[in-house]
Amino acid sequence: MIDSIPDIQSSPCGTGTCAPSANTHDQVPTTHASQSVDTVKISKQGREQQNEVKGAATGIPGNSELDLEQQREVDELKRTDQEVKAHERAHMAAGAGLVMGGANYQYQRGPDGKMYAVGGEVKIDTSRENDPQDTITKMQQIKRAALAPSQPSGQDRSVAARASQIEAEARTELLKENAEKPKQDDSTDEMSSNIIPAANPNAYNFSPDEPTIKIVA
Repeated sequence: MIDSIPDIQSSPCGTGTCAPSANTHDQVPTTHASQSVDTVKISKQGREQQNEVKGAATGIPGNSELDLEQQREVDELKRTDQEVKAHERAHMAAGAGLVMGGANYQYQRGPDGKMYAVGGEVKIDTSRENDPQDTITKMQQIKRAALAPSQPSGQDRSVAARASQIEAEARTELLKENAEKPKQDDSTDEMSSNIIPAANPNAYNFSPDEPTIKIVA
């Protein structure tokens, strides 16, 4: 809040000190009083309002000065923010092609008025593929993505363990398919050997001029 300021009137002047205009016709002797100084006083409420305006402009609520405890909290939030974002970037880099969208972060406002990431997550497609070999390849990438950060979380390790389980099941399925394939090939070869070509007069080296059946008297 600003205290009232007296109205000040002065005459136009050029350079130098301005003096009140005088009436040369009716000049009245005056006595010189001590020069007064105008002062502006700002109340406590006014200073708080100024701090709030300054805080709105800088993003810092209230007084921009932080005490030692608040500064330690800000430093800790900055460190956490960097670690969280580096963690999620590692997931996204290793899981390229499987990551569904970008990273989602949880934020916390610090004493300085800024927002800091304190948690995050990345969604990865963990569905099986139609081909067992493709499933194996996919699960291996999921494990790399889950364990990519320097300090994987408990959830990260759980995802990696689930991917290992699906990979093992896919390997079993692939071995079963490979074991059945030779039997199918042998069966196909046997069926092919029992087939006699039809409508081919030269199949048994018969001469086209000779009858296929000879009658002996």
